[in-house]
Amino acid sequence: MIRQLFTYILLLGFSLAHSQNDLLTDSNLPIFIINTDGATIPNEPKVTAHLGIVDNGAGVRNSLNDDFNGYDGQIGIEIRGNGTANLDKPSYLFETRNADGSNNNVELLGMPSENDWILYAPYIDKSLIRNVMTYDLAKDMGLLASRTRYCEVVINGEYLGVFVLMEKIKRDKNRVPVAKFQEDDPSPENGGYIVRIDSWWNESLGWVSDTYYVNGEDRTINYQYVYPKHDDITDPQKEYIEKVITDFENDLNEAPINSSEIYLKHIDLNSFVDYLILNEFGKNPDAYRLSTYLYFDPTDENPKITMGPVWDHNHCYGSYAVYENKWTKWDFDNHWWDYHGQIPFWWERFMQDPLFAQTFSDRYKMYRGNLLDCELLSENIDAYAEEVQEAQERNFTRWPILGENEPFDWNSGPTYMSELDYLKNWICKRLEWMDTAIGRIDRSFIDGNFEVIPNPNRGNFDLSFRLDSGGTRMITVYNLDGQRIHNQYFHGFAGANSVSVQLDNATVGTYIVHLVSEEEVLTTKVQVIY
Repeated sequence: MIRQLFTYILLLGFSLAHSQNDLLTDSNLPIFIINTDGATIPNEPKVTAHLGIVDNGAGVRNSLNDDFNGYDGQIGIEIRGNGTANLDKPSYLFETRNADGSNNNVELLGMPSENDWILYAPYIDKSLIRNVMTYDLAKDMGLLASRTRYCEVVINGEYLGVFVLMEKIKRDKNRVPVAKFQEDDPSPENGGYIVRIDSWWNESLGWVSDTYYVNGEDRTINYQYVYPKHDDITDPQKEYIEKVITDFENDLNEAPINSSEIYLKHIDLNSFVDYLILNEFGKNPDAYRLSTYLYFDPTDENPKITMGPVWDHNHCYGSYAVYENKWTKWDFDNHWWDYHGQIPFWWERFMQDPLFAQTFSDRYKMYRGNLLDCELLSENIDAYAEEVQEAQERNFTRWPILGENEPFDWNSGPTYMSELDYLKNWICKRLEWMDTAIGRIDRSFIDGNFEVIPNPNRGNFDLSFRLDSGGTRMITVYNLDGQRIHNQYFHGFAGANSVSVQLDNATVGTYIVHLVSEEEVLTTKVQVIY
């Protein structure tokens, strides 16, 4: 009863001040009610506050007068974000705490137990959907991404609209499951690492890569320590993870074209390919040089640098600046942004490599058959919109920005439905363009004079091709994980050649075949069936 009276007084004060007393009384979404006891929430440090969550479960409405059954306790809260921290509706970072201020690991809205959380404010993204949709898509592709739940938020009696509860990126068995360093043995090989690529840097936060030269310009990369944190990581641990990544970059930079095995020993190929597909699909202006995470765990049986978790997609799908309403062109080699020199050289170098380029093409086509289907994505957008349909009306009453260009925001549809229509149309146009661009990649790497007979087959086939000169050649076959499963040498002749290949223990799937010599490389694909 005291709690309900307290909430009523807070909301009454808000309604008198803002004449919006009917904006939120109950909702189909969980309701977060935060009280800072009058303190202003700064960018940092966190201030102590009370959080109450009303979450009555699926299909049951949540009311401001209901008991706090999702959480009822202390938190520390601050504004989060770089470019978005100064928006009228900012996002918040909060940690759940015990009464003595210590960490309080709890489950929130069905998410695994933790103490660090984010209330993301979809303000620039008027669809309210882009981050949520992209994180779900990433998880379906096998990448790591934050879990999400829509909610409505009231702070100090003021209704602030629709937010998304998200997991903060951190080391945890349910978030980024790299091994934890133990205090009694912090040896560099005894725990995992998470690092971030971002635009800002200082020597206490991370390191700057060597300078690499690609396509006529210098590239450098700013790395930041995420786990262990910059104020916890030891000097030996710093040296270890920096060497792991620098060795990969140097090997990639120095490897001859078509020498995939030189860089594949360092990376999880599919995570790099899928990260590229996802960010190119969304044409994400923050990809590659900003908000880009990767992790590495030396305790794994076969440790590889792995991309993820996926983060920061609110500017995707034509939602940023005049240039970004166009659904054409790749973003990994863009030069419209002032800081393109901070985009890792890897991506352009990768796309010069037949194995990576063909894996990119093949996995994109695989996803086009299901996850990246225009009709399916449009249906998913409708499902997200249905979840927030009621709450978006309150949100845009509180923040009347429909039809107005906000900072960084290209599209300004006059209604919520027009925002959804724009998003659907942009996505479908982007996929059409990518289909064409992927076709050009295929034609650039698959030599028409290099044939597999028969294709498909059961792992036994002949390669038919022409060579400019005779001599010893090597055939290598890779699976789509980048693992070499077969190689053989033969003596070739100038002119027409035919070589028989038998893939022992090959499973059903697509494989990439390289025919390598010092003078030339031919590439093709083979399909193995039962």
